[in-house]
Order: sequence, then C-alpha cells, then structure tokens
Amino acid sequence: MKYFKNIIGIAIVIALAWGIINFHEIKELDFLKSKADIWRKSIEQKIGVFKHNLSFTFAPERKRPLSSLAEESKLSHLAKDVFGQFDPSQWNDFWDLIYDPLEEEQGGSMVKRYRTQEEIESYLKYTYSKPFTYFKKEHWDYFWSIIFGG
Repeated sequence: MKYFKNIIGIAIVIALAWGIINFHEIKELDFLKSKADIWRKSIEQKIGVFKHNLSFTFAPERKRPLSSLAEESKLSHLAKDVFGQFDPSQWNDFWDLIYDPLEEEQGGSMVKRYRTQEEIESYLKYTYSKPFTYFKKEHWDYFWSIIFGG
C-alpha cells in the first residue's frame, strides 16, 4: 500500500507536467483559453475606465475658475436678455453645464466625459432660443473665448 500511494503521486505529477507542456495543443482547453481572453479584455477595459475617470478627478481638462465674475459680466453684456437676468443659482447651473463631467454607460461601465461645445450650444439654443438661435459662428467663437478665456 505504501508503494501504491507513491506510484499514484508520481502518476499525478507526470500527468500535470504533461498537461502543462502540451497545454497549447489540447483542443478541449480552447474554450477555457477563450474565456480567459474575454475576462482579461474585460478587466483591461475596467482598469482603463477607472484610470480615465480618476484623471477627471485629479487632472481635469476643464477647470472652473476661482472667480467667474469677469466672465459673467461679459456674458451679461453679450446676451442681456438671458444672462442679465441670471441669479446666483442659475449661474451655478450654467457653470455646471460647462465644467462638470457627465457619466455615460459604455460597455457596462460608467465613463466620464465633458459636454461638447455642440451639445452646450444645442442646449442653449433650446433653453434660451432668443438670442442663441440667431448666433452665427463668430458669435459662438466670441462666446467660447469668454468662457474658456481664449
């Protein structure tokens, strides 16, 4: 019995060694290989999304200025009917629209992104049709130069 256990142990070690050496040639393991590849890609995507979202916290592309009084006065002059009537909470909502990121679902993960200029222009045209529906490219260029200090 003592030798039988040793022979079984040696047989198991040999079988494991053979399996490891010929792992790439075993057809039944293709399923496991494909699953492992899917899991690896999923983990890589989740890590990429985590790193991307973390960059929005520590190194945002758009930074809200400490004081936006100068921009607010220029915008009030540009569109008196809209910005001239804003109270502090409306200004805060407006600056949130510009500077706060959105979270959208992509591939099962919530990815942060900023609104594009076109999205913001669309929102302003819809919400405040007068005067924004009449804005031409040069008006929008001036508007964005006020917002981003360009």
